Amino acid sequence: MSKPYKIKRNTRVYRRRSRRTSPLMIVLMVLGCAVLAFVGWSIYQPVYNLITGNIEAPGPDESQSVSQPPVTTPVESEPETPPEKASAAKKLMYLPNAVLTDPAKLDAFLQSAVDAGANGVMMDLKDANGYLLYQSAVSQAVEAGAVSGGAVDLPAVIAKLQAKNLTPVARIHAWVDHIASRTYVDMAIKYSGDMNYLWLDDTQQNGGKPWLNPYSAQAQKYITDIALELSSMGVKEIVLDGCYFPTMTGSNLANYGETTNTVTKDACLKNYIAALTAALEPSGTEVALYVTSAPLLTTGSAAYGGVNPATLGAKNLLVNAMPASFGSKLEAGGQTVAAPAKTPYASLTLAVSEIKKVAPEGTKLMFFVQGYTDGKLAADQNKTYAKADVDEQLRALHEQQIEDYLLFSPTGELPAA
Repeated sequence: MSKPYKIKRNTRVYRRRSRRTSPLMIVLMVLGCAVLAFVGWSIYQPVYNLITGNIEAPGPDESQSVSQPPVTTPVESEPETPPEKASAAKKLMYLPNAVLTDPAKLDAFLQSAVDAGANGVMMDLKDANGYLLYQSAVSQAVEAGAVSGGAVDLPAVIAKLQAKNLTPVARIHAWVDHIASRTYVDMAIKYSGDMNYLWLDDTQQNGGKPWLNPYSAQAQKYITDIALELSSMGVKEIVLDGCYFPTMTGSNLANYGETTNTVTKDACLKNYIAALTAALEPSGTEVALYVTSAPLLTTGSAAYGGVNPATLGAKNLLVNAMPASFGSKLEAGGQTVAAPAKTPYASLTLAVSEIKKVAPEGTKLMFFVQGYTDGKLAADQNKTYAKADVDEQLRALHEQQIEDYLLFSPTGELPAA
């Protein structure tokens, strides 16, 4: 019998061999995971945007941004300077009627006004005869034939002004009106002792003319209706000229009615200016009173009821104190300037400084600036005006803290040099 074999069982054969991971392998595995994570994160947003359709333009290349100079960040403690506000000063230029009624001349004038630094123009729209120089629908003016044959289409003119950023200002004569006063006798000044006759500012043989009565409620309404119509057309300021009583020879024979027994002349004017101001206030249209320098430089003026016109309550005064208006000399405040037209800076400085003393606090003063050569003065009292003379007057106003002015030339043309 054969000898049985013994089978030797080696337990190591049935054991799983344990592999030891080397340190190099661990490092490689960590790096691989990091690379996969980086790649996945890098492509996630573009892939997501592609799927959702939210694709943005790529930003600037990093290399380009490095080569550019760094952007300076504003310091928080220094706030950004706000944009400069437009000047509130009124810088007007006079627009003569001869230019106003000529479209070609008007366009050239408006451009010259802009070039001169103006931000508004003043037009005469009711002259000293009583004619309205614009197409008016005020019934009494139409019935009286007071609308001029050459009256302009004012809204069309104002549209041109607005296109140039120019503010429209209208000067109108109030009581110096020879047309409405002759047509509507109840509005007119009468002769003392006989109310059936119109008072005239001269003899009939010399061409004397009637005036509107400042005390007349109908006359006041007539002027107010015209001012309201102008405001509705876009006029931003009404300048009252001829807003005074007659003082020429024979004015002592003028009869203004029974109201004069209870209301003084200066109160009559003051009340009307206040009433007109109130009537125009809702529209934002201002009221100014035109005056020459003479009554402002005296203690009282008969034309204004014996008072200084600066005290009549007008919030705005347009003052004609042009050097040529003083004639051979200017006397004010104990000082004298000889031949004022030849020394525009000195004469305007003196006039303005003295007028400021009589103007009530809060009154806005605007002064004429002479922009032409006067043709009436004697040669030894006159000079040919140049741009430098205009600039000298502007300097005088600025030094007197007056920023509002009206560049005036009867032709509308200022000296070029």
